[in-house]
Amino acid sequence: MTGKEFVQELRDKVKAFCATLDDRPPAYSYVPLSTDEARVRVMKSRLWNELRAADLFGGWLRTTPEIEVKTMMARSAHEEMVHAGLLSARIRELAADPFDYRPLPAQMSMFNAMEGLPDSCQRLAGFSMGGEGIANYLIEKCLAAPSSRTGSRPRTGASWPTRRGTAQAPRESWSVTPPPRRSRTPPAGPWPCAWC
Repeated sequence: MTGKEFVQELRDKVKAFCATLDDRPPAYSYVPLSTDEARVRVMKSRLWNELRAADLFGGWLRTTPEIEVKTMMARSAHEEMVHAGLLSARIRELAADPFDYRPLPAQMSMFNAMEGLPDSCQRLAGFSMGGEGIANYLIEKCLAAPSSRTGSRPRTGASWPTRRGTAQAPRESWSVTPPPRRSRTPPAGPWPCAWC
């Protein structure tokens, strides 16, 4: 199997899995975002994911033999912590505790499964294609939610944590293949998805 065939096979599996989420998104995605409470809960969920991803990369450093891959994982752990800092600051601004979120079993199981991957190829493919592929799909569902597009503005009047032009930096620096590009720009308004 060539590298391209391997990546395409993974993409097809992720796409098929994501299609099963259309009618019943995972509980931790909180789609649609119709209340302030749900929006803050999504930010807390994403914060938990960022912190857990940083833990994952850090844990893999010890058992990754390739120096280039080790370097990319260290950079990725740093990137996750930058995102965590943005999210935790925004959650505090909304008068909520960023660290009182309790992840659901399905959310934890994905990271636990990836933690046990034995080699660099599986780790990079699993995280970039599986973890990030599913996350990107759920982000698109958040952005497509009517509450995101119609300006269902929160009582707080505050916006999501974003860094325009650099939001959710692409992971081409370490991925087996770059994540799929978004086919559209986020809708205008104060409430796009928490990872945007």
